[in-house]
Amino acid sequence: MVLVFLLPVPPTPLTESNQFDKVVHFGIFLGFALLFYFDRPLSIGWILLTSFAFAATIELVQSVLPYRQGDWWDFLAGAAGASVGGAIVLLIERQE
Repeated sequence: MVLVFLLPVPPTPLTESNQFDKVVHFGIFLGFALLFYFDRPLSIGWILLTSFAFAATIELVQSVLPYRQGDWWDFLAGAAGASVGGAIVLLIERQE
């Protein structure tokens, strides 16, 4: 996950699309929240706090790299993905 967000990305028509980038952030953080829950079944609050903090950290690190750009919309897409992951966790917990 860290490699995907921090390595240089060669320009392609897909990487030039802002919408595709947001979908990637959403999907990765949705998966992160779910995997984090299954690895360490903590409360939903800790899962969301960790996911949001990680998404913010990634964007801050990207903002200082010369070949990447930090973007608040990417953070929001990641936070939205983590939130949907959190909602799925709540549904799973209610099923148990």
